[in-house]
Amino acid sequence: MRVLKPLYPEGESCCHAVVVHPPGGVVGGDRLQLNVSAGESSHAVVTTPGAQKWYRSIAGESQSCTELRVEQNARLEWLPQETIVFDGAQAHQALKISLHKDAHFVGWEIVCFGRTASNEKFTLGRFRQTIEISRDDRLLWLERSLIDGSDPLLQSGLGWGGFAVGATAWIVLPNPGTDLTGDENSNSVLARVREMIAGESHAAASMPKNGFIVIKVVGVSTESVRELLIRVWCEVRLSVTGIDAQLPRIWST
Repeated sequence: MRVLKPLYPEGESCCHAVVVHPPGGVVGGDRLQLNVSAGESSHAVVTTPGAQKWYRSIAGESQSCTELRVEQNARLEWLPQETIVFDGAQAHQALKISLHKDAHFVGWEIVCFGRTASNEKFTLGRFRQTIEISRDDRLLWLERSLIDGSDPLLQSGLGWGGFAVGATAWIVLPNPGTDLTGDENSNSVLARVREMIAGESHAAASMPKNGFIVIKVVGVSTESVRELLIRVWCEVRLSVTGIDAQLPRIWST
């Protein structure tokens, strides 16, 4: 794992970092560990240059563990490109996010089962995903999924509904109140997000806890899902911070 040269397209107040896995894919038995820390009052946008590919495995499970920590008054925007689970992959992907109560976080995870461009389906293998988000050591979100090749959940209306691509995005606002129904600022952000996805029949947003917004999306392609999340990110960034979003340069290469 490597980090390309830090970039400052928005000026010195915000660092754009690109995390690279030189082999370009994960094979059986690989173990990847990534730790990202946004120090006090810092601001970083972290992304990847391309999709993370989980290749077909005959050598056991591969693992990837990412831990993000966002300190007081810091802002982290975690915007990786999609994960592609090849047919026959054996993979476990874990994401752990620890936030200070005054931290601001926006992030997403996009998963594609099979290589849709070549009409490949996920018929063999297993994909496990664990996502844990906490604020001041109090759990905000815990999600565990286990998908086997040809799992009925992929076709079920209660699951992926026949779509190959699914994503979860999170918006965590700083200084949340104690009212679980959300304060005025949180509610206004949620309302704006819902306005933006209103035309998408397979996207929804909710606020399970004050200051914590979750977006779920499924779609036919990674491009359509990612473009929707980018639009939401740009709007939320402007409405919450008053700063226009600057798309990472690596996305245009």
